[in-house]
Amino acid sequence: MHNLSSDPRLLALLWSLPLVLMAVLPASAKNRTLDASYKRIVFLGDSITDGNSYPTLIKEALGDAGYDVPTCINAGIGGNRASQMRARLDRDVLVHHPSLVCVNAGVNDSFSVTPAAYEEDITAIVERLAKEKIACILVTPSILSADKKAAETNIVAFGAAMHRVAAKHGLKVAEVYKLMDEARTKGENVIEVDGIHPNYAGHRLITRAILDAMGFTGVAVPAELRLSVMPGIITSWQMHPAPDATRLDATTVAAVKPDATWKTLTLPMAPLADEHWWTAGERKRGFAIGVDAVVGKSAHGFQGYAMLNAKKAKLAYFNPGSELLALWVNGKRVNTGDNTLGWHAGRERIPVQLLKGENVVIIETGNNFFLSVTDDNTW
Repeated sequence: MHNLSSDPRLLALLWSLPLVLMAVLPASAKNRTLDASYKRIVFLGDSITDGNSYPTLIKEALGDAGYDVPTCINAGIGGNRASQMRARLDRDVLVHHPSLVCVNAGVNDSFSVTPAAYEEDITAIVERLAKEKIACILVTPSILSADKKAAETNIVAFGAAMHRVAAKHGLKVAEVYKLMDEARTKGENVIEVDGIHPNYAGHRLITRAILDAMGFTGVAVPAELRLSVMPGIITSWQMHPAPDATRLDATTVAAVKPDATWKTLTLPMAPLADEHWWTAGERKRGFAIGVDAVVGKSAHGFQGYAMLNAKKAKLAYFNPGSELLALWVNGKRVNTGDNTLGWHAGRERIPVQLLKGENVVIIETGNNFFLSVTDDNTW
């Protein structure tokens, strides 16, 4: 019988087998540990972030490559400039105790803000995060269409400002503008017809730039968004047009009861034929898109009614989004009603004590809404 321990060649082969197997196994089987600084990411930005496309792609990409999937928390608000992001750091970013913040600001600034003022705001954001010992990646603004040359001149200047701030504070920069400009030079279309927002190809480039800045240059960006229903959505609603412009109060909400005129709205809604890729995706996530198609037109918005059954009394988190205006649970108004907090799911994460058994949930909303109920506020 051959003595394996006496043959150095066989020993070397046996020692190398684990490495060989790791090389041929699919990335998803490798169970790679994600660096602690990347485990809880807040994405601070404007509508480009608020739509939640590139943050979702980053989660997919890392999961596909076998890494622990990070918690990705959206802090985008449509129309925001860097100064507004600076002002809401405590409310929308620090409250989530992130290990990393990706700052994507500049497109809205480019139409009205000077490069000097922009640099001041970015510096203030970076310094506040540094004070809280939170890592930061600066994301250069995306390109604009050819008819917005003056604004894009500012965007180029903003990118230079980001690099100065990054160099001073030892930060990484995600080179979105560079990648999108290179794609444009090749004749590729990476922005929507509005000339401002990135299209899906553009969001893939944003994802690529951020992954590169994180050090994941070998991690592939998924070709498609694999969307699924967000956690805890209430799937069955009774809806009707609001009778007038008067909003509910603590007295009138008690009288809201569905009757035969109310329509059933079931979530998630199926995408429509030839629907825009983004709204189709929001339907898949569990957003109600186009309530009027189910309920009928309304000049004053809509009221919705749902029953939520809890097996025991417990604390839960209600997570509104989109155009949801007022949220009532068991006759009590629980949300702020501030519809400027963004579109994304979970723009507020509201702790509510549920009763054992049936709980009445009533909403006042525009033509689109999102609401989920979860046991915690980390998702």
